[in-house]
Formats: sequence, C-alpha cells, structure tokens
Amino acid sequence: MKCNFNYVWSIAILFIAFTSCESNEEIEEIAQEAVTLKSAQVDHWTYMAEDNWYYSVDKIDINYCDAADTYPFFDAAQASIKNDEDFLYIDLQANEGWKLRLLSFNIFSDGEELSRDYENFPYQMEFSRESDTKQAKFKVPFNGEWSNCFKVNIKIEAYNEELKKWQSWWLTSDNLSGYNYYLDYCWKDCKVCEPQNIGDIKAYRKYDLGDIIVWEDEENFYVKYNVEESYELKSTIFYIGDYKKLYSSKRGRCNHNKLVFSMKDFDNGVLTVPLAELETIKKNTNGCYPIFAYGSISKEKSDEEKKCRRRYRSYGQRWWISSQYCPCD
Repeated sequence: MKCNFNYVWSIAILFIAFTSCESNEEIEEIAQEAVTLKSAQVDHWTYMAEDNWYYSVDKIDINYCDAADTYPFFDAAQASIKNDEDFLYIDLQANEGWKLRLLSFNIFSDGEELSRDYENFPYQMEFSRESDTKQAKFKVPFNGEWSNCFKVNIKIEAYNEELKKWQSWWLTSDNLSGYNYYLDYCWKDCKVCEPQNIGDIKAYRKYDLGDIIVWEDEENFYVKYNVEESYELKSTIFYIGDYKKLYSSKRGRCNHNKLVFSMKDFDNGVLTVPLAELETIKKNTNGCYPIFAYGSISKEKSDEEKKCRRRYRSYGQRWWISSQYCPCD
C-alpha cells in the first residue's frame, strides 16, 4: 500500500511540475504580448496604419507651435486646429449636453479640387451610439506635398442628450454660410530659440568691450564672443559647470561634471558643443547650466602708434564673467 501511495505521489508531483511549467510558459507569452502591445502605443495615441494618422480620447499635453485656430460648431462643440513641428492636430471638445459621434476630415493643398464626399475622406473616426465621448484629438503627419497654407474640410456629428437627436455640421470659418464648407489653415512656424546674451566682457570691470552670445539648434549649443572693434580677444577659458570645481581636479574637456574650452576650440570665432555633452552637466536650481568664462583682451595698435613705437595702454586686459545658460524650451 505504501508503495502504491509513493507511486501515486510521484505521478502527482510530475503532473504539478508539468502543468506549472506549462502555466509559466503561458504567463511568459502573455507578458511578452503585453510588452509588445505596450510598445505599439504612441503615448496615448492609437495609430491608424492604413492612412498614417492617429487619434486619442485622452487628455494629452502637447507643445504646439503658436496659438491654435479655434472654431465653434454652433452650440455643439469647439474645434481647434494647430500644429507642432511634425504634425497637424484637430482637437474636438463637446459642449455640455452633447457627445461626439462622427468626425470626418480631409486636407486639400492650393489648386486641388475640393470635395464634400466625407464618407470617402481618408481621416474618419466613428464612435458608437452608446459611447459617451466628450473629447477627441486627431493628428496627421506633415505631408511634404502640402502647400504652406491649405484648406481643411471637417464634418462632425454629435448627439444632444436633452433633445435626444443627432445633428451634423461642416466646420466653416463663420458658421453662417452653408457654401463655405471648408476653412483655411497656414502652417505655423515653431518658436525659434533666440540668441542669449549671457554676459558682458568688461575690462577693469567697468569698460564694456563686448559680450558673449549663446544659442542652440536641434543638435548643438553655440558660443560666440562679440568684441568691440579695434579690440582683440587674446585668450579665453569657457567653462560649463560649477566654477568652484574648475580646479578641483585635473583639467580636461569633459571631467568631473564640467566642460572646459579654450581658444583652440573656437572655429571662426564660434564654439560648438553637442547638446548631448550638456546632459552630463548638473543644472542649477533655476534649471540652467552654470557658466564661467575669463580671458584677456587687448587693443590693436594704430599705424601711428606702431610707427612711433609708443607703448599703449588698453582698458585692462583681464576680464571674467559668472553667468548661466537656460535651455530653450
């Protein structure tokens, strides 16, 4: 009897082990699928692969270029059109007592024939009658074939809960004329990071002989010294980081949370620093990069001074600044 019990127990253990392994494999597959699905999401956007666009019913914060063009859908909803560097956005927000049912829109460049055939527009989204969709966002990647200003046909259908009826409209610029069933939109340029003057080059700490200008683009941070005419920059050290640590360790181009540059790093008067290198620098409490610079400056001799061999005196040759650079948002 004992032997039989051991036999049965052994079989049970094997069964549990087998089913356990099988369950673990299942769990791993499910987990892998979840990861795959998660990676397929673009923030909270759902990608419509057939026509290459996205929609979302979530509230998403986006850094748009300039202000949006906003239009009312009579008393049913508000629609805004805007863009960032890469996408055109259409944002719908239903007014109180309304919910969204249908959106259909198309984009026409200058010279293209307009159409009201909204059922065949490439960009469409239909919500079920049972859904309670109050807001929806749609984005379309910028098409290189679009003209800078183009026409947008937008049609929506919405449901009024109190009146218990569906209504549909074309979005127009005035919402008065049934013939003007499109609106004009011009692509807005994103704000360019303006150059910043981070400090004056002052000899004897009082004679202003120039300034230091910095700016950035998508890849690099740039520094340029603008020196008064008839003066010449003889030497400089430009330091990004906590200046108190400038000499706390062996000086180098990128060492101990600092970047140190000298005259030889300036090409045609401009220093170029990849933005990726700035990521290694600790920002100050203002969210800006500390900057310290010093150097020497001298006044060029005139031909008369050179001829007479006179000694000349510049307004002090040494200068220094302690400043900061705040990245462009």
